Amino acid sequence: MRTLFERIREDHKSFLEGVTLSKFHEYGETVFLKKGQVITNTQGEIIIAINGGLSLTMDPELNITTRGSITTHSLLFFTVMPYTILGYANIYATKIPLYYYVEQDIAVVKISRQEFEENFLHKDAQTRTETFTMLSFSAAYMLDIINERTGAQGYDIVRSLIYRYNAVARETSINKHSLSSYIIKRSKLSRSYVFKILSELKIGGYISMLNGALLSINVELPMKF
Repeated sequence: MRTLFERIREDHKSFLEGVTLSKFHEYGETVFLKKGQVITNTQGEIIIAINGGLSLTMDPELNITTRGSITTHSLLFFTVMPYTILGYANIYATKIPLYYYVEQDIAVVKISRQEFEENFLHKDAQTRTETFTMLSFSAAYMLDIINERTGAQGYDIVRSLIYRYNAVARETSINKHSLSSYIIKRSKLSRSYVFKILSELKIGGYISMLNGALLSINVELPMKF
């Protein structure tokens, strides 16, 4: 069974294969950011996330460019899909205090509002359609995360995050982090509860783990725990 996240991710990857991605680098500036830095987008730029991991927060008190850690209930965690477009809400809905906290070292392309509008929104029909499609994928990821973290019970969240971890482990360095810490950080569930579920799933043969990292999902995870 594929989760909604996996379906969105596969469709996104398939779509990007037909897009000339070098054009983003042509009109923007590539910037490399370290874990702990915060993108506040004070200059009204569109941000194209190339790789790495970001957290999105709406913390109105976060108005500095670096911060050791963030503790807020409005935080959404995600490992970016290459060429995810961000920052548009900050430009076109300026009252929304969105900030992006670097969870894993990341490369982004920053494009000014003028360059973005001239070369991606108003250039030609195909480019405009591709851009709106990419923006739609960005929104889909956000909505999926919100649905996963707010509309589900404890085990449902753990189950979904196991599948999410598995989906990105093959393409990112996420497997350097233990599965339990990955789930706890994103779900705010108790450590003992998460450990209990993972232990039972491992004993039941549903998953294989080594040194805390997920090796494989052996059979479809049960719907109920």
